Amino acid sequence: MREEIDYHIEQSTDSDDDSCGEEDEMEVERNLERNDYRYNNLRHFPALFRYHTGIDLQLFESVLFPSLQDFLNDRVGIFGPKHKLDPQSVLVMFLVWLRSGIPPQQFCGFFLIDHNTARRIIWEIVPTALQIWKRHVKWIPLRLQESHLSEYLNVGFRKVVATVDATEIPVRRPIDRDKQAVFYSGKSKQHSVKGQILIQPSTGLIMHASAVYPGSIHDLTVFRMTGVADIIRHGEKVLGDSGYQGMQHVVGALLPIKKPRNSSLSHDQKKFNFELSSRRVLVENVFSRLKKWMVMSHKWNGHLDDLNRLSKVFRICCCLVNITLQQGHID
Repeated sequence: MREEIDYHIEQSTDSDDDSCGEEDEMEVERNLERNDYRYNNLRHFPALFRYHTGIDLQLFESVLFPSLQDFLNDRVGIFGPKHKLDPQSVLVMFLVWLRSGIPPQQFCGFFLIDHNTARRIIWEIVPTALQIWKRHVKWIPLRLQESHLSEYLNVGFRKVVATVDATEIPVRRPIDRDKQAVFYSGKSKQHSVKGQILIQPSTGLIMHASAVYPGSIHDLTVFRMTGVADIIRHGEKVLGDSGYQGMQHVVGALLPIKKPRNSSLSHDQKKFNFELSSRRVLVENVFSRLKKWMVMSHKWNGHLDDLNRLSKVFRICCCLVNITLQQGHID
């Protein structure tokens, strides 16, 4: 931990215009050595702040905190003693949880509170954060995407409105055998849930994020259950992978051409699959950004009887991916 702090302090020193005085800096370093990661300590070292929260300090201060400031100011006295946990530190702790994916009992000491208080704070913030940040994930009609579609027209991919894919989030194995079968994914060979996103093909912005569903459910079934097909207009098309075979019977779709039995694909068919794959890779890049919020890639230890909580966390992480992309703060 000491080496990690030294490295990020050194990275931050040259770039931090709002540097504190020498005595204050020594005090901050002593606090960090004691694993005191409250906002007033971390804000002096932007690189360390970004490492633990996944968010640039500037973005935190200009967008994320102001959006939740009224809620946090109202609740901070209920969250814990004000001299221990200011509103900014409450939000920092929430971001640390999303970024690290570790349970509250493993990081609550960084904020000088007990794990029960940390857990209560997290689950009080979740619905409010989703309600406020969900405006960053919205459907973009095709007519507003026309200026970005020239590369698709050049290869014959006309009226492509979105790219769809699903990702899996590992969960602990249920005790009940029937539930084990429901949550077991034959694709990833583990117990999981899956969430689906639709992105804008040219920018990678997430336009729709579903709830999460048990891992045994097929991707195409998830697509049908989300109701997103009702948003897609007649004539518009969605790019999908082989897991969405049959989607063309639900909406307009561009899917990989399957190799016929005892035969091979023609040159034009292989070229089509290559062009399709090269344009679908953007959604994999989006999943890569999403999984940097480690709560989405570490094994979820919450209850599986009600997936509503995990669905909210999945959507919050999608909102944060869009916020960082819209503000230009991408990795």
